[in-house]
Amino acid sequence: MSAEKSVMMELSGGRKDGVTPDQQDKKKKSCFPITDRIPARYILTALFFFGIVALQTTRHGFSVAIVVMTNSSSSAPAVNQTTIYHNCPSSRPVNVSAQIAGSDREQGELFEWSQSIKGTLLGAYFYGYIITQVVGGVLEQKFGGKIVFGTSLVLAAVLTALGPAAARSSAWAMFAVRFCVGLVTGVSLPSMYGVWGRWAPPTERTRLLAFCYIALSLGGVINFPLASSLADEYGWPAVFYIPGSFVAAWLVAWLLLAYDSPAKHPRILEEEQKYIEDGIGMKTQQKLPVPWLKVLTSLPVWALIVGQFSSLWGTYLLLTQLPNYMKNVLGFNIRTNDPLYLQQ
Repeated sequence: MSAEKSVMMELSGGRKDGVTPDQQDKKKKSCFPITDRIPARYILTALFFFGIVALQTTRHGFSVAIVVMTNSSSSAPAVNQTTIYHNCPSSRPVNVSAQIAGSDREQGELFEWSQSIKGTLLGAYFYGYIITQVVGGVLEQKFGGKIVFGTSLVLAAVLTALGPAAARSSAWAMFAVRFCVGLVTGVSLPSMYGVWGRWAPPTERTRLLAFCYIALSLGGVINFPLASSLADEYGWPAVFYIPGSFVAAWLVAWLLLAYDSPAKHPRILEEEQKYIEDGIGMKTQQKLPVPWLKVLTSLPVWALIVGQFSSLWGTYLLLTQLPNYMKNVLGFNIRTNDPLYLQQ
């Protein structure tokens, strides 16, 4: 009997369970043949990439929608209502105020919100967003990044879809919705860092994170023309509804293909899992105390804080105020991206 067992072990590649390496790889294959041929960490990168793009269009579409859904004549205009623009010496002057009013009438349902109220509503998102930055990392450690990141995007899409109903109720209801959107999305990027801490080998960490961060800029680029087109074709409520459908499609792929760590992935090849875990040192990793005093008194840390703060200040200023500036200062029709003073 012992000789028969030895022969069986040799035929099975030395495994006691009698399963050959080829059979083991077959077990890990899924109903997605394409994903079985792509390294799992690259699939995770693509999931984060499209998730962040969907997140950007969901949370920042409001900056375009608020320009289209409010009456310009009800607020203090950035351009004097009697100002006359000249396109070129051969063109006759056109009154901007009349065209802005005409543009507003085409929108149908409009809200009489002052510039002060609009500024408060645009800032509501960030009031909530700043609160949950640290919480995101804690939740990721407790529940896993798959749940935290996925739930963050789904809740953001659901809350954004409540925007039209909240706006019709009152400006403060809209403020509450935007504040809650900021709360739930504040955990998204911190949770992503936690996931990559278990998935990104040191030699690839910068590249994988950089690819994910490209989605932040790309999402901003997509947001403006997408929101403007939706408002023009279907009305401003579509800016709140349509991006949520992108999140729903992304969520299906996220639930099927994303996992918190290589050890939890049912289809990852042993070679890739070993490469990741050996590079990160998962088996020997220990929880060390954080030297908070040294961190808070470190000049490089403060240099990073100042640089990141300045960069994000400029980025979010453009994301929130650029549509308002283009319409009320430059005189552009935000729906078609055409100058109002060129429309005869």
